[in-house]
Amino acid sequence: MRGSLIGQSPWYQLFMIFVLAVAGTFVFLAIGVVLMPAFFPYAVEDMMALLQEPGNPGGVEVMKFLQGFNTLGTFLVPGLLGAYLLSRYPSDYLQINDFPRKGMVVVVMILVLTLSGTIISDSLYRFSSELTFPDFLGWLEEYTRSSEAQISEQIKGFLQMHSFMDFLKVFVIMALLPAVCEETLFRGVVQPLFIKGFRNVPIGILVTSLTFAALHMQFNSFLSIMALSVVLGYLKLWSKSLWVPVLMHLINNGAIVIAVYFFDVPVDEFNDTSSEWQSIYFWPGILIFIGTLVGLRYLMKKYPPAAYDDHAVEQD
Repeated sequence: MRGSLIGQSPWYQLFMIFVLAVAGTFVFLAIGVVLMPAFFPYAVEDMMALLQEPGNPGGVEVMKFLQGFNTLGTFLVPGLLGAYLLSRYPSDYLQINDFPRKGMVVVVMILVLTLSGTIISDSLYRFSSELTFPDFLGWLEEYTRSSEAQISEQIKGFLQMHSFMDFLKVFVIMALLPAVCEETLFRGVVQPLFIKGFRNVPIGILVTSLTFAALHMQFNSFLSIMALSVVLGYLKLWSKSLWVPVLMHLINNGAIVIAVYFFDVPVDEFNDTSSEWQSIYFWPGILIFIGTLVGLRYLMKKYPPAAYDDHAVEQD
């Protein structure tokens, strides 16, 4: 089975990755449902009823459990299987064998890049939230707003943490698993295939980012997520290491969990920062973000991972 998709067109390879992702979603959700009685003191039908009650603590815990299985089945397993089918050297294909040299400098710069990028993310969120649909697309606006409201309520429920153990569980579900699993699939497998299919790096990264953002089903956050994905895509390209976008993704998601638990920051405040804050920090934030991004590109080009070997990374 290893490398069995080598030689196929990138579009056929992408189709097979899509099939693996859909199958993984259903299989792992089924596994999660089967295992629920071993972790929760409810019958399966009672747990399904809890999921229909917004804000119910029992339902939130069940949702966290299922979300973990969903993330593994939809992203990590298809990503790993895809790399196995697409290359005789799966770990080289994913570029997980090493981290760029000057590692501590890269880590600090990724931290600065992520935190300064929040000003861009906030601006894009504000822009999207003020958009209105034309009348004939009113049904679409209603659907997207309703879907986003449901996701927002779910996130707020997840972020209700009353102990350090709650914090650890939420950090794993909302930060660690998404960072590792989503990057394995999108930056590790999907992005190289889109680049190969379009024979164009910027278009490949852009289409990957559009797909990544659409999958999150959050209209107001669509542009923010897409912008983050573009940055993650170029970091993967420049660094030749999957761990760099994983790190940025982890910091981006984890910062919210840390802020809520350790600093008591209300969840609603993440998207409701004042216009005064915007005017004071917007341009400094933009300059820091651009400067750090340029610096990272230079550093990663000059000091690639020590174990990186061009001839070992066969993607066709």
